[in-house]
Amino acid sequence: MEIVNSILISAMVILLVLAIGQLLKETQKLKENAGTLAGLVIWLLVVVAIGFQELPWLRKLIEKKP
Repeated sequence: MEIVNSILISAMVILLVLAIGQLLKETQKLKENAGTLAGLVIWLLVVVAIGFQELPWLRKLIEKKP
């Protein structure tokens, strides 16, 4: 199950980063898409937080070593 969660969370992060990048490339419509951009950034933060909570290997990356 950990492998499936890793794949799904990684895919979500990649897709969200691609969507944010695509919105940022359209500079003419940046003011119109500000709400969508903010929503995508919030979703990205939520997915990363879920990743740190659900995936032990990701949690070990940020733990302090004695």
